Amino acid sequence: MESTNAGVSGRRILVIDDRVDSLALTQIILQHLGHEVEVASSGEEGVSRALTFIPDLVLCDLAMPGMDGIEVAKRLRSEPATRNAILIAVTGHDEEEDKARTKEAGFDHHLTKPVQFEVLERLAASNGGGRPH
Repeated sequence: MESTNAGVSGRRILVIDDRVDSLALTQIILQHLGHEVEVASSGEEGVSRALTFIPDLVLCDLAMPGMDGIEVAKRLRSEPATRNAILIAVTGHDEEEDKARTKEAGFDHHLTKPVQFEVLERLAASNGGGRPH
């Protein structure tokens, strides 16, 4: 797997997903692309990690037990330290109402599983959609 973004400086990325296999694979891919990656396996852990790690970008699964991804986004948007992070919802649902729900919660992007490697690479390398810092 060769990165097409060799000149792009690494980003601080937090991945939140209760599926350990998905979490590990995403972490490996993003680290291979030169990003600093932290992971969390629950919404509660994700919010806690975000407040100490201060990520540039957060990939967050929506369907997690306990605190779901919608609540994670709302919490991250309410905290000064994480308010401007790029939030990307990762879900198995791609209906218009799902996209509206994630947008309303504060997500910048809505990706449907399985996430294409090229899309993940492009979003991680970009400014994520222009959220001001």
